[in-house]
Amino acid sequence: VFFFDIHSGNELSIDDEGMELRDVLAAQVEAARALAVFAQAEMGSKDARGQQMAVWVRDAHGTVMEVKLTFAIARRE
Repeated sequence: VFFFDIHSGNELSIDDEGMELRDVLAAQVEAARALAVFAQAEMGSKDARGQQMAVWVRDAHGTVMEVKLTFAIARRE
């Protein structure tokens, strides 16, 4: 079981449920997919300027990896 804790801006969301995945590579793919979904939602806001997001993946033994995404929006106004 892998847990995916989401860190976005000043917010941290701890995953208490976890997800059964076959291996660390599958967890890495899931973390990247989650970041893409969160980034798309954030970019949909007219006030979006940029963000750094991270998913901390852990298992029963502790943190396995950290997957990060940083994006910036520079509008010409």
